[in-house]
Amino acid sequence: RQIEDLKHKIEKEKGLSASERTLNAKAIQAINDQVIALEQKKNQELAKLAREEKRTREEINAGNVLASTKDIDKQLDAEMRLLEVAREKELEEAEKTGADIALIEDKYEQLKLQKRDEYAQKRIEKESRTAARIALVNEAALQEELGNLDLQYAQGLIKEEDYQRQRENIVTKYAVEQAQASLDAAKAVLQDPNLSPESKLKLEEDIAKKEIELANAVRDAQISAAQQSSESQ
Repeated sequence: RQIEDLKHKIEKEKGLSASERTLNAKAIQAINDQVIALEQKKNQELAKLAREEKRTREEINAGNVLASTKDIDKQLDAEMRLLEVAREKELEEAEKTGADIALIEDKYEQLKLQKRDEYAQKRIEKESRTAARIALVNEAALQEELGNLDLQYAQGLIKEEDYQRQRENIVTKYAVEQAQASLDAAKAVLQDPNLSPESKLKLEEDIAKKEIELANAVRDAQISAAQQSSESQ
């Protein structure tokens, strides 16, 4: 309201003759300067209000995402947004208090790295649970196939030599498949760009062990196949 009153005052003066005016040019300029200062202050306050509303909206949206989804990527995006909102607030306050901005930037950079690694660990845990479920399914399939073979042998439908050979083939086949699935799952997690150097190194060591397990399973399968081929000749 104050701005409108001052503008009205200036316009009123401009409409008067020189003898009727109560303000000189210097006074009118002072009022103009006051209007400009008030408008700048108003714009700053409106901009601040808009920023605060935007941050509040983002905090609510991020909170709703975290409460409503199990998608790890969406959860991480929400966490990053919350950290960014907190960073913006602290930097804005630092402009008033004179707090060290560089320290604030470093703090939030570290917090973001920690949060990314935290969610990378969640992804590893998720992949581990998936791999465990696959292992259970494979184990069930293995036992079913072995059970069918045992039944055929018990009923005298296959000879003992064939029974032993088929049993070994089934066991080695599932061993290779399980080792391969476990290795593939670990390699998929390794592609996560959010892994910390420490977590990445640990995962690489785990992958190296799984590669050895796969190599051993493949070797055993090859040895078994070679022996069976030799015996059949």
